[in-house]
Amino acid sequence: MHLTNVRSHFSMGRAVSSVDQLTSKAKELGYKSVILTDDATISGMTDLFKSLPEESGVRAVIGTSIKVFDDPTYRPPPKKSGIAAKPNHFWEAKLLVRNEDGLKALFTLLTKARSEENFYYEPRIGVLDLVKALRSDGLIVTTGDFFSLFAHCKADKIYAALEKHVPAHQRVIELVPLKSAYFDRVNSIASQKALESDSRVMYSRPILYADEGHDEARDVMSYIIGQGSATHPLRNIPYHRDLHMMTPADLEIALLEWRKHSGIELRDDTQSIVDDCLYRWEKQGMCLPQMAEDEFGELTRLCMDGFRARLTKPVFGYQPPADKLVEYRDRLKYELGVLRAMRFDRYFLLIRDIIDWSKKNEIMVGPARGSAGGSLVAFLIGVTDVDPIRFGLIFERFLNPDRLDYPDVDTDFMSSRRHEVINYITERFGADHVAGISNYSTLGAASAIRDVARIHNLPQMDYNCTKVIDQGMSLEDAKELPEISKYAALHPKEFAISEALEGAMRSLSRHAAGIVVAGEPLTRRSAVEVRNGEQTVNWDKQVVEDFGLIKLDILGLSTLDTLNLARAKIRERHKVDLDFTSIPLDDKEVLQAFAAGETAGVFQFVSHGMKQLLKDLAEGGRSLSFEDIYAATALFRPGPLQSGMTEEYVRIKQGIVRPTYAHPKMEDALRETRGVIVYQEQVMQIARDLCGYTMGESDLLRKVMGKKLPEEMEKQREKFVQGAIDTSGLDPERASELFDQIAQFAGYGFNKSHSVAYTLISYLCMWVKVHYPAEFFAASLSIAKEDELPSIVKDAEKSKIYVVPPCVNKSTDSFEIGYDAMREQHILYAPLQSVKQVSDNGVRSILNAREAQGGRFKSKEHFIESVERRLVNKRVQENLELVGAFCAIEPGSLDPRHPDRLRDQKVLLPNLMLRTVKASRPILIDEHVESQLEVLFDDMRKMGLDDEGLTVGPQPVIPSYGKRPKFMFITDAPSYSECVSRKFADGKSFNYTLSSLKEAELKKSDGYYTALVKTKKADKQLSTEEINTWSSFIDAEIELLKPPVIIAAGGAIARHLCPDVKGGWEAIAGTSVYDVKRDCTIIFSPNPQMVYAKPDVQTVLDNIMCDVAEMLR
Repeated sequence: MHLTNVRSHFSMGRAVSSVDQLTSKAKELGYKSVILTDDATISGMTDLFKSLPEESGVRAVIGTSIKVFDDPTYRPPPKKSGIAAKPNHFWEAKLLVRNEDGLKALFTLLTKARSEENFYYEPRIGVLDLVKALRSDGLIVTTGDFFSLFAHCKADKIYAALEKHVPAHQRVIELVPLKSAYFDRVNSIASQKALESDSRVMYSRPILYADEGHDEARDVMSYIIGQGSATHPLRNIPYHRDLHMMTPADLEIALLEWRKHSGIELRDDTQSIVDDCLYRWEKQGMCLPQMAEDEFGELTRLCMDGFRARLTKPVFGYQPPADKLVEYRDRLKYELGVLRAMRFDRYFLLIRDIIDWSKKNEIMVGPARGSAGGSLVAFLIGVTDVDPIRFGLIFERFLNPDRLDYPDVDTDFMSSRRHEVINYITERFGADHVAGISNYSTLGAASAIRDVARIHNLPQMDYNCTKVIDQGMSLEDAKELPEISKYAALHPKEFAISEALEGAMRSLSRHAAGIVVAGEPLTRRSAVEVRNGEQTVNWDKQVVEDFGLIKLDILGLSTLDTLNLARAKIRERHKVDLDFTSIPLDDKEVLQAFAAGETAGVFQFVSHGMKQLLKDLAEGGRSLSFEDIYAATALFRPGPLQSGMTEEYVRIKQGIVRPTYAHPKMEDALRETRGVIVYQEQVMQIARDLCGYTMGESDLLRKVMGKKLPEEMEKQREKFVQGAIDTSGLDPERASELFDQIAQFAGYGFNKSHSVAYTLISYLCMWVKVHYPAEFFAASLSIAKEDELPSIVKDAEKSKIYVVPPCVNKSTDSFEIGYDAMREQHILYAPLQSVKQVSDNGVRSILNAREAQGGRFKSKEHFIESVERRLVNKRVQENLELVGAFCAIEPGSLDPRHPDRLRDQKVLLPNLMLRTVKASRPILIDEHVESQLEVLFDDMRKMGLDDEGLTVGPQPVIPSYGKRPKFMFITDAPSYSECVSRKFADGKSFNYTLSSLKEAELKKSDGYYTALVKTKKADKQLSTEEINTWSSFIDAEIELLKPPVIIAAGGAIARHLCPDVKGGWEAIAGTSVYDVKRDCTIIFSPNPQMVYAKPDVQTVLDNIMCDVAEMLR
């Protein structure tokens, strides 16, 4: 028996099982073949052939189902036009691949179906496209199943065309043995046509899921994909509920019953069709464009040029001494030998071509990324700026000569100009040779629960438990967690569906950075789709390599934009043409700034935790080196932090603990990191020194230890132990212990090459910040995201550099450096588009007008006359006036930095004006307000009572306040002690707030203390349901009290009051917004209870309270 009509989860919304699930079951049940025909895609092809090798005894046949429209390019007119849409009928053909030519013809056809001309909500082709594809003699066409040709109103005409243009051996009439009025009619017409025709006949029972009982899971998946609901009364419920993989015996019985039902007794040509499909997929060789006539000779020449250019002058302050050059020559000879043997010279020339063009066109490129920093060849030809010998980086971490893995040089370019790099690649090598790659997204354990629960309209609180599921954890393992076990018991049906859908395809998208560049048209190796106007191959990043296509990651890194803009401003102001690679890495001022944690705006080092780690490493006045800084990059990650590895490193650095080495031969590898295994490369070096591994073998050990695959780990343990015995004379027990110790740390080890390369970028940021602070802050603020602005503005003020409102004669589209002579302060003029309502086009209009007027406007009237009114309308002019942008040309107007302008500036220049608006009134609690509050508090108390006044839920905590409060203090929810006393501002946890009040010379009675949610939190984080239940009360309190100042002490209340606020507590703490509607200043604060775990937060609270006190004076 054959499985002639199988669809996998690549037929999204129609089928749900993976290819592996389907083929495993087919082998288990003893089927002879599997014909996979997914909807308008062959993305399951490699999975099919890999899971059904020839030795499996099950023949794999690949094909696709594709809709054939009367007019594939037709677009119905808009409804508003009043023109009636013409009928545009379709049927769904199936195409089976006979040979290599057929596969290429199918690639071309699928590319056509997904082209901008044909694609309209779904891929489409026409009959002429179909006939053209069948000319290759490499494809077989069938009349289809669910949307059969014989259901089409012009079936006779279309079939006659197929008979005329397509040979009989390429035509198949498909009979679908299902019982329904539709299939009865279609099969009757098809059987009659088969009697009249020389086409072959195939019986094809659809399979949309592997296992019986998964019909409902399939329905739910279709709702997930189609954004429907499993509870909607008009939802689509398929008639046939048994489209699973039957046993061959059951399928035989089903066919016999169907024949009796239909009366159709025709020959079955399935075996001959399967025998005719001889195509077998094999992994293809590398396909890249030719880069030179003698590519290895060209690469060698570039390396020798680089040897003379890069090793005879300092790069990042280091020039190898003469006696070290022998090591460089030997390393170069070795790497070139490996590249020649593996035939990767062409790849290196391609990468070098792209980077060389970028640099010549002043597009800044990152020093390296990932493991590429381990290659001396890459350094010498200018692909990277990281000297691997200087930093002790390993070539085999980048390219393992013992395994045929393709190289992977990921490269960072300026975000703002990344598109130019891709355009260059496309123009250089041809649009038909360049495309992005697909990204397959499947349902993980957590997303399976969430999506199924959402489709069934379950309360969000019920499935919030998915937060406890770690990434990569299966539902089977997750069931052991109490929260998930509780959910499964509460919703057994939905959980069972989630289990059935785990791993199912959820979406297909375009990879964010990956592209392929081929040496031949891509349609010879893939189908090419157009997504958002960009070409994309149908394969993902794993499968592209199976077809010989090498993924290039062309990434955008905004920090490079910052550095490039800073360099331009330095050149403009100081006439210094800065070469970043000439900067030494031992600058004392720079290293001291890292040691002090002064890293706001510095790439990778902006978080509070990272700043603290740097301070801990430098505790006691210890100096930091560049090595310490890139170690911090590797150590500040969840694995090392949670395992205690980071803490151990810090303790050794501080001198509390002495470094130890489990074996003397491990000291060379671990000396740099004081005996702690921080980098993956150290695992490789230990394996070589201690156990006699080759570096290629040690790279495999690194991978196995990182993934912790049980079978592979045991194989490696045996090899490691024997190697330790033979090489270092260890006894087996001690060697096995060492293996376990190394494996424990290896799981958290970081790629040293990447750590060094990215820390170089961080170092350059800090170097510019220390030596050219004004340029650094101007560039950082110009490039930073909106939520990053307050912390950078705050840091700039620490350096006595102040952000001021824009000036129509000084400002541009980026922050401009200036000087306030009256206050004797360095200032940064905000860009014109930072003012609300001012568009980018409006800025261009202003700048063009200013240039046309000789570089400055003489008056506001002159400005209005000069700009395009369409782009700079009255509203824009008013906003510029309100923030003070015309002050320089309007004599007698209020100074742009005058406090009276602050209220407007807070509204129109969000995230830039950190000063707070002075409070203009107290909170007035008169008899009327008091009585209204009492009514509100009574309503709060009723929330925990039933209709008879009996307690059925948690009792609310009631607000606390003095007689004449001046500010509102709102947390997310009450503390434990407040829940006990049922009154806010009570208990031990309030002591942190009291301490801050005292520091600011304020009294407890100056505040009105409440929370967004008035009862104990149900979980660690407030749910949407809890917030929705209580939010009306806090809104009512604010409306009654009309406070001039609100301290929002928590993320939930901050986002409730200001939905647009972005960033974590560290980013927003101490910043404020002026709320026009409420006529009050909202200042953001961490929750005081955080002080218990993070004592440094007390200082933040103190500073905020001092700001509040200043506002109230």
